[in-house]
Amino acid sequence: MKRMLCLWFPNWPIQRLVVVEPSLRKTHLVLFRRDSRKGQLVAAASPLAMQSGIQLDMPISEVKQLLRHAGRTRQTYHPSHLLHPRTQHHQLAKESGVGLRTAGVSSTQAESLGHLASKTTHRKPQTENQFYILEHDPVADREALEKLVDSLHCFSPIVGIEQTEAPESCFLDVTGLDSLFGDEQTLRAKAVRFLGDAGYTVFSSIANTPGMAWGMAHYHRSAAPAIRESHSSETLVREFRQLPVAALRLSTETQHTFSRLGVERVEQLLAIPRTHLASRFGDEVSTRIDQAFGKVVEPVVARHLPAEFEASQFIEFPTRDRETIGVILSRLLEQICKQLQSSQKGALQWRVQLDCVDAPSIEFEVNLFQPTATVSHVLQLMELQLESVLQPHLRRKRFKKAKDKKPVRTRTVTNILIQEITVRVTSCVLLVHRQRELFDESPRLDKQELAHLINHLTGRLGQESIVYPTLQAGAQPELSFRFKPLVDPKRMRSRKKQDVKSRSHRLAWPLRLLDPPIEISNGNSEIESRKNQMPSSFLHQRLRHYVSRVWGPERIETAWWHGPTVRRDYWRVETESGQHFWVYFDLKTGRWFLQGEF
Repeated sequence: MKRMLCLWFPNWPIQRLVVVEPSLRKTHLVLFRRDSRKGQLVAAASPLAMQSGIQLDMPISEVKQLLRHAGRTRQTYHPSHLLHPRTQHHQLAKESGVGLRTAGVSSTQAESLGHLASKTTHRKPQTENQFYILEHDPVADREALEKLVDSLHCFSPIVGIEQTEAPESCFLDVTGLDSLFGDEQTLRAKAVRFLGDAGYTVFSSIANTPGMAWGMAHYHRSAAPAIRESHSSETLVREFRQLPVAALRLSTETQHTFSRLGVERVEQLLAIPRTHLASRFGDEVSTRIDQAFGKVVEPVVARHLPAEFEASQFIEFPTRDRETIGVILSRLLEQICKQLQSSQKGALQWRVQLDCVDAPSIEFEVNLFQPTATVSHVLQLMELQLESVLQPHLRRKRFKKAKDKKPVRTRTVTNILIQEITVRVTSCVLLVHRQRELFDESPRLDKQELAHLINHLTGRLGQESIVYPTLQAGAQPELSFRFKPLVDPKRMRSRKKQDVKSRSHRLAWPLRLLDPPIEISNGNSEIESRKNQMPSSFLHQRLRHYVSRVWGPERIETAWWHGPTVRRDYWRVETESGQHFWVYFDLKTGRWFLQGEF
């Protein structure tokens, strides 16, 4: 018989922030969501805020009046209230100086639970008369819950999150695991204690089906963290029949309908014939009943931890030899690349850690333009990075013969002793294999060679030196693009094809823009300049260019929220020598500038 453990985190959006900043537990915290018709509405509220009369879907304007009427003062975190909601929460976590209590938790589990140990001098709220209003971020809530659930694999190999838009519960398949922990109640108590030590409030229950476990965890008194009650299958079914109708995970409209009909408990709902339920509510009620009592199998979408590609070697006799360090790196790379090839994956980012004797550890990263699992390619890039990080510690050691005292050979050694070398993959993706054409003579199609070139240039010049342009929204030409690093592990995952509309008219922008624009002299009278007419000639680089053809003007103005207003008239100019320039007239200063060249 299958046994499922359900863990419910009530009011999860508030819990997530309170664990990050424990001092918010004593404040009135309100999260709002944006509605296109009603404006800002309450999405979640702390227990103190709910006691003050705040309800879900209440307008934020009423919340402010209600709390200020009660003598509360609104506080903000500076500059967190100016940031994006997700960045705001990260900044809130960064500014917190109180860590989580993780007694009996390993370092990896503490990190997955959001363990924070940063120090700050920021003033934290200490009274209950303060209230905070932040924007709700459901994406950040889900990501935090997924990270928390991943830490529960130490209790069960099958762990999943409930499939809803705003999940607050997770399921653990504990079938046959009672012998590892003593019994099921001990397993449940250890899981609750594990989460409670991290600062979370969790209600739990074990049942034969996920639906029954969910209902018992949400509505039965034995689901409280401090209660350890065991029920037999018959007692569990009998107790579940006494629960409210909401324990069947019905929609809000269906619950309101049953409430108006006077159907409050599950046993009252079971007394109604199925045909009547199907004609009024469809298949929703019947499906939920069958899932709760095990007549319909409800699968749990399990979360799988990503495979860890890591290899390390402990050196029994710490070494200073540079060649020995390179040999060990090549061996570790061979082990990891074999694992990557068996998984059909390629690494985008590598991290190497050198543990030293009586010295701090040395770490460096190797980023790749394209994923690869080839030892020779990665080893070359690692040697480049290794040479740069060990450069302050390198010296040349000469070995001599005893008779003639002549140097035989030299060896590069370090001033520090390396005791352990660890190599791990921090970012990897699936490899895409493509068959090459039979007659492939175009060197431009060899993307591997291009990737090797980009990786070597990045290793020598730095990640910020090899960039590519990306388009930005804006009318001002010098602000319509920005450069991003070409070698970035996150770039291949987030890269999307941009729908760029080509400019087919004659005033198309040039590919080469001058930054900053160069002022040119038109050589005309003040009357012609005042009329904002294109001059017949202009000086540039000590040469006079005579204009033969002109296209324009094209008026470009910036919005007021970008700062001082920019008002320009652009022309495309063709000179008698056949050159094409892009010039503009500044309407505010009355001067001419050269912006680009075609």
